[in-house]
Amino acid sequence: MSSNKTDIKVDENVFTTVQINTYMKGNLEVFRKVVAAAKKAIEAPLREKLTDAGNDVRIIYYLKNLKTKRTHGKCIRSSNGKLITVLLNAKVLPSFKDMAETLGHEMVHVEQYMTGRLAVDGYRLVWNGRKHTGRGTTYESYRNLPWEIEAFDRQAAEASKIVNAYHKG
Repeated sequence: MSSNKTDIKVDENVFTTVQINTYMKGNLEVFRKVVAAAKKAIEAPLREKLTDAGNDVRIIYYLKNLKTKRTHGKCIRSSNGKLITVLLNAKVLPSFKDMAETLGHEMVHVEQYMTGRLAVDGYRLVWNGRKHTGRGTTYESYRNLPWEIEAFDRQAAEASKIVNAYHKG
């Protein structure tokens, strides 16, 4: 179930907006395929590794036009920890490769949340038990956040898993 009445279900736990469904059908089909590959290559093995407590988290994926063109994707965890939303920005992700790389990066954050290494405490993010006051006000400070360092270091490998799963069908 989506969180907005104007959202359109593309696949199981995969949504988009009316605008993208109407004007960007090609991107939407690429998005559906990339997410299906990510579910198979990354989400399913992660769920197999986790205990029952980690497996009750619902992950939903959205292709939307985000406000800024600088943001390729976002990974947001609900306050109760039971929902993780992965957003991809349709404005800046025109190709399968771009979507796979961004989704690879965001799936690292999904793993960080599901394993408890990254958590939310009010408005602060907590990394390995240590509260962080900032989320990066500049691109450099954002890139130096510990959870982002890991995500950028691993995004190519995760994207490769997505591409391989896509090609295997």
